[in-house]
Amino acid sequence: MTIEQATEEYHKLKTKKDKLSYVKEQIQMHHLCFGWESAHSWSSTSHIYDADELFAHLVGTVIPMQLAEHIPIKPPAQILKHTNDLNLGIKSAAVVELKGKRSGLEDGKRDK
Repeated sequence: MTIEQATEEYHKLKTKKDKLSYVKEQIQMHHLCFGWESAHSWSSTSHIYDADELFAHLVGTVIPMQLAEHIPIKPPAQILKHTNDLNLGIKSAAVVELKGKRSGLEDGKRDK
């Protein structure tokens, strides 16, 4: 994204809420996807930033970082992987134990 593209998109938005949402999303994307800690600085103080202040941060700090910072190929966050501990059709030990107890109870009822 270039400063021109960001500016064009920002000025297309009509409401303050939409502008704030757009700018936060862009900054968070650079922070979370690229792992750039300095891209996300608005929550470090108790000051509540408006859309224009965050936009100034986006075009003044975050977008220029694209030229200076390394853009990772893989996201820096650890992505959880699905483990296949149980295969379909295999009964767990608890199910086998429960079935054994039930069959024992049924056998006891039949004897009476």
